[in-house]
Amino acid sequence: MAIKDYEVKQLKAFFDEVDANGVSNAEKIGGFDENNPKEASGIIYDENDKLIGVGIHIFNEDVYPIQSSKAFYRGLGLTGSINTDNFEDCVFMELYRNDLTEVSLKNMPALRILGYRGCKNLHHIDTSECPALQGLDAGICGCDSFDMSKNPELVEFYCDENRNITSVDISKNQKLKYFYCHKNNISEFDGMNNPLLRHVDTTDNPMTHLKCWAPRPDHEDERGADEYIELTAAEGGYVGVLFKPIYNEKWKETGEWQQKFVAKAKDGYEFEAWIDDITKEVVSTDSTMDVEIGTAARMTATFKAV
Repeated sequence: MAIKDYEVKQLKAFFDEVDANGVSNAEKIGGFDENNPKEASGIIYDENDKLIGVGIHIFNEDVYPIQSSKAFYRGLGLTGSINTDNFEDCVFMELYRNDLTEVSLKNMPALRILGYRGCKNLHHIDTSECPALQGLDAGICGCDSFDMSKNPELVEFYCDENRNITSVDISKNQKLKYFYCHKNNISEFDGMNNPLLRHVDTTDNPMTHLKCWAPRPDHEDERGADEYIELTAAEGGYVGVLFKPIYNEKWKETGEWQQKFVAKAKDGYEFEAWIDDITKEVVSTDSTMDVEIGTAARMTATFKAV
C-alpha cells in the first residue's frame, strides 16, 4: 500500500507553520521531508505504510489501555493549526503542551487515543467524527465546551482546568471509567448514565449539585438502586467528589483507593456541617470527608455567613 499523498501534504502544511521568531514546526521536531515522511520524528507508519500515529507511538497491541508508548512532541512549542481530516488509519495522536490554535479531526474512524493537554491556546476540539475514540486528554486547554455525544466508546476523559467550561454532558458515554473535570466552572454533575465510573474528580468547581453511582473499582456487577452519591450545597458554598487510587510507589500492587466528599465555602461564608438528607442528622463537621471506597451518600453541605 502506498503512502497517501494527501496526508503528507496536510502534515507538511502543519510543519511549515512558523512561530513569532520565524522558527518552523519542522525545525522543532528535527525536520520533515515530504519525500520521505516515514523518517520524520513522531510520524508513525505501520508495515503496510498506513499512517497510524502522530506525535506518539503506542506499542502494546490492543492500544488501550496504554501500557507501552513513546511521546515525541511534548512541549516543543509547535504552533498554528493541524488538519488531520481523513486520516482514516490514524489510531493515536498526541501533542501535549504546545501552542496549537486549531485542530481538525473530520472522518477519523480509527482514532482511539487523542491528547492535547496543556495546549492553552486551543479553544475547540470537535471529536464528533471520531466514533472509536477511547481516550481524550484535553486538560489545561482553553476550551469552553465539549460535545462527547458521538463517542460511545469513550473510557477516559480529562477536561480539567478549562476555566471557561460551565457544563459537561457525559450521558452518552456509558463505558466511561475515568472522568476528571476539576478546576473548571461547572455548577452541576450528573453521572447516573455512567455506572462504570471509578476515577472521578469534580472538586474546585462552583458545583451546587452532583449525582453519580458510588464507585466499584474491583467489580462491575449490577448494584442496588440506592448505591449512589448525591451531594447538594446549601447557600454559601459548593460540593465536589473525588475517588481514585492512592498513587504511591506501590499503588498497582496495593490496590488502595480513596474516596472524598468535599465542601468549599464561598467568600463571606464558612462550612458548617454535612447533613444526611434522609435522617436530617449531622454526619460530619469536617469539610472534607474521607470515606471507604464505594460509600453511597445523600447529603447536603451547609454553610453560615461570617
